[in-house]
Amino acid sequence: MSTIKVTNLRHESASSSNITLDSSNNAVVAGTLGCTGDLTVTSGNLVLSSGNGIDFSATANSSGTMTSELLDDYEEGTYTPTDVSGAGLSFSAAGGFYTKIGRLVTCFFYVTFPSTANTSAAAIGGLPFTTGNNVAGGVWTGAVSYNTYGSVALIGPSSVTSFNLGIPGGTDITNANMSLKVIRGSFSYYVA
Repeated sequence: MSTIKVTNLRHESASSSNITLDSSNNAVVAGTLGCTGDLTVTSGNLVLSSGNGIDFSATANSSGTMTSELLDDYEEGTYTPTDVSGAGLSFSAAGGFYTKIGRLVTCFFYVTFPSTANTSAAAIGGLPFTTGNNVAGGVWTGAVSYNTYGSVALIGPSSVTSFNLGIPGGTDITNANMSLKVIRGSFSYYVA
């Protein structure tokens, strides 16, 4: 079987290459990747240049007000929740991970509060991305060992990287309420 070595592909009328292969055999696409059939990558990675993405315009939704059908961002990673209540607490344990698809960020986190009598509103920072304007409300699922209130809400204004712990209706849960308690769960929010 013969091997064909291809390092650059371009349309004959284009002035530069549209697709290149880097030294690790990753395909690098300059421009929007459009596909009229199946797209299969069997080895390496398909790398899109910054500002471009995968165009899904073939499945336009005519019932809403669409702003984009271009998937131009995907990321996975970890982050460390921090105390931003102003009390200077050091969490006994804290960690989290996230997945970002387009503007939607889904996070998992866990925090163990230290012993404290501080009555400031419990506030957790360190979110991996700043919340967008008017989209700070997150969908919360999880567990908290301090559940006198029955459920916990994540409360935060727009354009922040933190949230307060509260009960539905807006009442803050304090650091003292969370003393030696563990909270863990997942939530989603939109970025700008």
